[in-house]
Amino acid sequence: MKNNNGLLRLYAYWARLEQTMGKDTVSARSVWERLLKISGTMLEAWQSYISVEIELGHINEARSIDKRCYSKRFTRTGSEVNFFHPASLMNINCLTTYLVVSILFV
Repeated sequence: MKNNNGLLRLYAYWARLEQTMGKDTVSARSVWERLLKISGTMLEAWQSYISVEIELGHINEARSIDKRCYSKRFTRTGSEVNFFHPASLMNINCLTTYLVVSILFV
């Protein structure tokens, strides 16, 4: 897909509708998983999915997603990134997410 940002926004909106209107966490996660299946190298998709799980208080699920993305290669960095590891802050712009997760996971 050329417009990754548009794709991310569409899927995030769809997942949020499933969660808020339908009260269906399973369907919302299914939407996120579909996005990862077609755009699994898009760092922002992983960050957004993890952020939503954290917002909903699903810390174990957020950890599980983080473990899955730990060794993914992301197109903008050209290297393996664990975006919740301090060393990765030099490679990507995710300081806010890192600080939130650091507080929750430490």
